[in-house]
Amino acid sequence: MTLRVDYSAETGAVVVCTECPEWFAFRFTRRDGWAAARDHEQRVHPGARQASNALAHHDGARRVSESVNPVAS
Repeated sequence: MTLRVDYSAETGAVVVCTECPEWFAFRFTRRDGWAAARDHEQRVHPGARQASNALAHHDGARRVSESVNPVAS
């Protein structure tokens, strides 16, 4: 099983699953696309970790970026 998030700033994120051709999701950000993929993964493919790992990696990279370039309050 492979989940794929195709993203562009102009069109947003389209999420597809190779094992579920009838399923897809659309989100406005790449992070939200991976969150939709994770939710699908947990519901339909229990035990799979591709989307969960990608989302954790994305969130970890964002935390590092925010600690280097903190947003002014």
